[in-house]
Amino acid sequence: MTDDQRPCFDTPVLRLFERAQKAYGRIDNLPAFLDLLAETLIKMLEEMDPVQTEAPHLWAAAGLISRDTREGVFRPLRLKGRPDPDELQSFVQHVGPGDSQHPTGLMGWSAARRKVALRSGAEWRVADRDDEKDRWLPLRPATELEIGAMEQAAIAAYPSAQAQLAVPVLDPEIRGQARPRQAIGILTIESDELLGGRFCEFLIAFAGAIGHPFVAALRTRDLGRLSRRLARPLSRGILARSLLDATLPYLPRGERRGWVALRDFRSAGRMVVETLTGRGLDEELLTRYHAGQLVFGPADGLWGQALRTCRIQYVPDIPRRPQTIHRPLWSDSHCALVIPLISGDGKECLGLLGLESGETSYAFSTQDQNFFETAAALGAVAVAAIREPHLEYADAVRLPALLQRMKCEDLSALPDDQIVRVNAICRALIKHGFVFQKAAEEARLSVHVLREYTSRSPRVIDVAALRTLAARQEEMLRVASGREAWEIHDVS
Repeated sequence: MTDDQRPCFDTPVLRLFERAQKAYGRIDNLPAFLDLLAETLIKMLEEMDPVQTEAPHLWAAAGLISRDTREGVFRPLRLKGRPDPDELQSFVQHVGPGDSQHPTGLMGWSAARRKVALRSGAEWRVADRDDEKDRWLPLRPATELEIGAMEQAAIAAYPSAQAQLAVPVLDPEIRGQARPRQAIGILTIESDELLGGRFCEFLIAFAGAIGHPFVAALRTRDLGRLSRRLARPLSRGILARSLLDATLPYLPRGERRGWVALRDFRSAGRMVVETLTGRGLDEELLTRYHAGQLVFGPADGLWGQALRTCRIQYVPDIPRRPQTIHRPLWSDSHCALVIPLISGDGKECLGLLGLESGETSYAFSTQDQNFFETAAALGAVAVAAIREPHLEYADAVRLPALLQRMKCEDLSALPDDQIVRVNAICRALIKHGFVFQKAAEEARLSVHVLREYTSRSPRVIDVAALRTLAARQEEMLRVASGREAWEIHDVS
């Protein structure tokens, strides 16, 4: 290509591309990604409108929509600006974004209403989303009702601000036919100088392009959290709950349903449901779950198919399938996805992750399925670490002493009844708060025999270590079952 044939880009445009590429290149770190994204907005504005470099106050923010039960709550995470970013952080933390019914700030209103919002001097403008054509309509003058709502919600970080622009970042993934894209984040900028129309149009387009990196950064962060949590010694129940907590927020809004079943290694092909979301579940199934009797086998429809084939099973439109073949766990579910937890050699199914949605057909995107499959792979590694019963209390059971006592050369040669007995004692002690009389009754032993396991030399069960392990597991269960934190200090 000759010099005459090369496309001609002016320096400001090339710099804009450079800023955007930096933002796209940091998706492995969500806080750094949002920091860079907010900084990029300021640099882009200054490149496109040099008068902004003289503005005393200029700041930008990039944030997420919280995925808790209060739909539409906005949590700004990272801000960049002049003259004092720390002051801006304090401002947002104290003001707060409000909720979908009473949004605080223009960014809160924009995220809750799924509209682009612009205040330019005394003028208010908005842009609506054309869901049929999947694009933003041009900015238009706001109606009196919209002006009243925006004036009531809007709060400027600095009283001298003359312009504010907030643009929602919409979910970039296709979920079914003609389904409106939900807001997953927000980009906003505020200046003491008026914003030009060229920059407003650019930021709207940029927010549309940033959707995939936005979601990728979020998923990378959540997979990292799940990986760190599963790296600890966990019981089957806490492991299952951790896996389910990591995947449920990515289900479509509304009633989020899921369950995790882990393999019973004492019975081939038997999957025991360790955790599930109980709301809306049939009372009979809920009773069986609480009794530890909700199990799946190779012949149980969609679940059994995933177990037999070790492949993902997805039914995007359940009402069109025979219920006897692909019945969901919740009777009113429209989509069901079952992902097997496969061993490293690919030969064994160690568990099942089941997700269901009451949304209309095709509620899960291809990217959703890839994320769930990655989370299931992390879960499979953790399940493999506790697949043998004696490994569940490895911190509390002194295995070398037990081997010497049984005169066995390796752990696999231990008699199964001894492994089962040691675990039964450990469970009984934890369940009854280390009251030996009750623990002995639970384990069907005499107190004298139970004390032989904990006091004679060589000691088989270390009670002090078992207490520590029980306290640690109780704390992890509390954390795993708690509400997801979205405050700024929780994104490290």
